[in-house]
Amino acid sequence: MNIQKYILVKPFLFVTGLVVTSLALAHGGAEGVVKARMDGMSAMGKAMKSIVKEIKSRSELDTAAIYQSSQIVVKHSSMIPKMFKEESIEGPSEALPKIWVQWDDFSALAVKTQDEAEKLGGLANEGADKKQLMKQFAAVGKTCKGCHTDYRIAKD
Repeated sequence: MNIQKYILVKPFLFVTGLVVTSLALAHGGAEGVVKARMDGMSAMGKAMKSIVKEIKSRSELDTAAIYQSSQIVVKHSSMIPKMFKEESIEGPSEALPKIWVQWDDFSALAVKTQDEAEKLGGLANEGADKKQLMKQFAAVGKTCKGCHTDYRIAKD
């Protein structure tokens, strides 16, 4: 390997190692379905941040990027009921036990999140303006917040 390739590869490997390590630590050793849902929730969070960044950008609106991010939310929100198997709160779960007591409401919020994210994706696909996208994004965020407020351990 010549020295130029080594200089470029070494920092890349170091950063990759840091990212992998931080992801493992972020989920505190979660395994199985708990880790899978934490990974899905993280992906949804990143997608939502990406949409916010795009909507707040002063440059030309990239509706294709908003569409792609909305589809990540659609995908993972559709999987939420499957990811919350009965009493799967072992390990570092942030889920509150009342999920299983109020299962119908919890499941309905997951479906509502999926529906609202699909609407956002549809608007983005149609080339909607920033105002329309912001309004629909707020609807998606409201469903996410509803679940977090009622069914997730509060973060400090």
